[in-house]
Amino acid sequence: RDLFFDAHPEPMWVFDVETLRFLDVNLAAVRKYGWSREEFLAMTIADIRPPDEVPRLLENVRAPRADARDEAGQWRHRTKAGHVIEVEIVSHAVDWHGRRAEVVSARDVSALAALNRRLGDAIDQLRIVGRMAKVGGWRVPVGGGVDWSPETAAIHEAPEVRHVPVERGIEYYAPEFRERIGAVFGACMADGTPFDELLQIVTA
Repeated sequence: RDLFFDAHPEPMWVFDVETLRFLDVNLAAVRKYGWSREEFLAMTIADIRPPDEVPRLLENVRAPRADARDEAGQWRHRTKAGHVIEVEIVSHAVDWHGRRAEVVSARDVSALAALNRRLGDAIDQLRIVGRMAKVGGWRVPVGGGVDWSPETAAIHEAPEVRHVPVERGIEYYAPEFRERIGAVFGACMADGTPFDELLQIVTA
């Protein structure tokens, strides 16, 4: 048995591509999913999926591949206790004692997926509030420039372009306020100094 496979902190298993039966599992898989190794070896990889995920699983397994490695993305799995978890799957085709097989690594991303859903809901709510209250929002990504919301573009009567240069964003302030917004914005970018200003803007 392979020490790396057995000791890997992420759940891993090997399955037969033809029958979908588990050929081997590591200790992390036993701990995460709740079935013993012997129970796993009497099951198929379809058995750890909710029923509605099985057609997608079969399509993925049967799809032709140009590469032995398959970053299959996010899936829902079920544990012996009946809990559904969300996992990120990466697999690699292998020869397992003359049988066509795949070795799989499953990383639990349930917490991250739940957070992303909450963030998505919050963003949707902010968009609704923004449209109702005519409140725009913008952020500055690491690469520079300004990403602004559709409502910000609407307030400026500008095309709904998501990303604009900082200089272009400053031009939407009245001329007498541009030096001020440039200064407070620069300080915020340089050392995180917050600002709360009442400034006049212009439209396109």
